Amino acid sequence: MFCPNCGAQAEGGKFCASCGSPLPMAPKSTVTETPQEAPAANPYIAAPQAQPQWAPEATIQSQTQSLYQWTPEASAQPQPQPQPQPQPQWAPQAPAQPQYQWTPDAQASYAAAPTEPQTEAPVKDGKKPKNKALLWILVAAGGLVLLAGIALLVIFLFLKKDPTAQVAAAAAKTMSSVKQTEAGKFSDELDKSQVKVSMDLSSLASQIGYRVDGTLDVTLSSDMDAGRMSLALALLMKGKEVADLDILMDEKAMAIRSDTILGNDVYGLTFATLPDDLEKSIFNPKARTDYPLPEELYNMLLELDQSPITLYKESRGSIEKLAEKGGAKLLESLKKHAEITEEDGTLTVGGSKVECKVVKAVADEAATRAITEELVEWIKGSEAKTELTRLFKVVAKVQQIANAADGSSERVEPEDLLKEFYDGLDDALEDLEDSSSELYFYISKKNEQLIGFRMDTESRKEANSLELVVGPDCENPTEFRMTVDSDGDKTEYLINVLENTDSAMELEITFTDGSRPQTVEFEWKKKRGQFTVSTNGYPMVSGTLKIEDDTLSLEVDDTGISMELTRGGKTEAVPKFKNIVTMKEEDFSDLLDDIQKEIQNLVYSLMK
Repeated sequence: MFCPNCGAQAEGGKFCASCGSPLPMAPKSTVTETPQEAPAANPYIAAPQAQPQWAPEATIQSQTQSLYQWTPEASAQPQPQPQPQPQPQWAPQAPAQPQYQWTPDAQASYAAAPTEPQTEAPVKDGKKPKNKALLWILVAAGGLVLLAGIALLVIFLFLKKDPTAQVAAAAAKTMSSVKQTEAGKFSDELDKSQVKVSMDLSSLASQIGYRVDGTLDVTLSSDMDAGRMSLALALLMKGKEVADLDILMDEKAMAIRSDTILGNDVYGLTFATLPDDLEKSIFNPKARTDYPLPEELYNMLLELDQSPITLYKESRGSIEKLAEKGGAKLLESLKKHAEITEEDGTLTVGGSKVECKVVKAVADEAATRAITEELVEWIKGSEAKTELTRLFKVVAKVQQIANAADGSSERVEPEDLLKEFYDGLDDALEDLEDSSSELYFYISKKNEQLIGFRMDTESRKEANSLELVVGPDCENPTEFRMTVDSDGDKTEYLINVLENTDSAMELEITFTDGSRPQTVEFEWKKKRGQFTVSTNGYPMVSGTLKIEDDTLSLEVDDTGISMELTRGGKTEAVPKFKNIVTMKEEDFSDLLDDIQKEIQNLVYSLMK
C-alpha cells in the first residue's frame, strides 16, 4: 500500500509513518473476483463513490448505509459506474480494480464484512475539527515569531557593531557607575540637602587674644525640586541660643525672620514686583527721605526681578540639554564624516593594562571642517539657540548685578552676549583651517564602561592633545588622569587610589606643570574617622571624617570648625510676611528703633 499524500510505502495501520496522513481503509470481503464485464446498474445498490485524495479515510459506514437504504430516487435513476482515479506520477501505478459480480450472497457477504475500527476525532457542534488547518496555523504563527526574533537579533547585532552606538552606551554606563560611588551619591543629591557649619568662637577668639565661650552655627538647606532655600544662623553661648536669624527663599519671594530680634514678625519682599516697589519706596535715592539706599545697592536690587533659585534652575536645565543634544550631534557628525574603525587594544590604568575595544575616529582636514561646520550650524539653529538664549539671560542678569554692585551703570544684554559667542565660533572655524583630528574611545571589555578618551588635533600652527582616563571600574576607580599637551606645553592632573577598603583610603594627588611635580597625600582611617593631608610628605591638615548613612561629618583639628552634610530632608517654605519695601517711613523708623533696642539687650546679656 502507498500513501496517497506523499507516495511512501506503508506497512499498514491507520496513518502514514512518513507524513502522518490517514491511510485508506479497504473493506475486507469474500466476494469472488470474475473477469466478466460490469453488470448493469442495480437500483437497489448504490454505486461506490470516488473518494477525494485528501480524504481516503471515508468510512465504510457511509457505504453500508447507501447499500441498504432504498429511495425512490435511487430506483428511478441509474447509478454511474465508478471512474478510476488518476494516480500521482511519483507513486507506482496501482493495478486496475476488478468489477464485482453482484449476487445476493455477495450482497450479504459484503454487508457483513468485518471492518477495522475507525478512530473518530471529537465532534463539536456536529463538525469535525480541522486538525490539518490548525497545524498550519500553528506552523505559520511559529514562523512569524521566529522571523520577528531573527529581525530583532539582526537589529541588535547591527547596533552592537555600530562603534558610535557602543561609545554612547559605554559613556552612559560610566556615568551610572560614577553615581554609585559615595562621592557621586552625595554630589547627585546636593540639590536636596543640608549643610551645617559650626565654628567654635573660643578657638577663633583665642587666636586674636579674646576669650569667648560660644558657638556660631550656619545651616544652608536646599530643595531645588520644590524651589526652596534657607540660611539659618544661630549664636549659642554656654549651650544656650541667644540670637538667631533665618533667611528663607523660594522662586517668588524672600523673607527674614528672627525670634530674638524681630519677635513674631516676618519681613520680606516679592521678586516680580521689586523694581516697581523700589521706584516708589522710601529707599529710592531720588526720594526725599531719611533712608535712601546707596546708588550701587539700589541699582543692584533693581535687577533682582527674578529669584536666584529660578536663575539657577533655568541655567542648569539649559546646560544639561545643550550637553546631551550637542554630544549626540557630535557622534552623528563623526559617524557621517570621519573614518571610524574598531580594534582590540590596551589602556594602562592604575599601573595595570586593561583589555579594551578601541573605537578610533580619524577626521582629515575636510572631515574636521565638515564636522565643525555642522556643530556650529546646529548651535546657531533654533533648537540650540533657544537654550543658549535662556542661558545667556541668566549670565547677563548675574553680570548686571555684579556691575551694579561695583558702581557701574553699564547694561548687559543677553543678545549682545549671544552675538559675542557666535563671533567666537566663527573665529574658531577660521583657526581650524588645515586642521585634522583623531579621537580614541577606550571601552573596557570586562565591564563595558568608557574608561578612556584621547583627542589629538594638528594644524600648521600647533599640535594639541587631551587625554582623560578613569577606571578600570568607575564604581571603584584606582586612577583618574587628565593630561593636556598644548604644542609641547604639558600639564597633568593625576589621582592614584593606593587603597580603598572598608577600613581605609589612601590617595596620592599629583599636579605637574612642566616643573617639579607637586604631590598631596590623603590618608583616612575610616573606622576611627581620622584623616591627614600632607604635601610632599609634610603633614598640613588633620581631623575627623565620617560617613554614616546619609550624613557626612568633617571636623578640622585646631580650627574649631566642623561641617555636617546631610542628604535629603525638607526645606521650610517662605511664611507670610510684611513687605518691607512698601513700608511707610514712620513704620520703618519704628522698626529700626525696635531692632536697635533688641541688639543692645543682646550685647548686654553677653557681657554679663
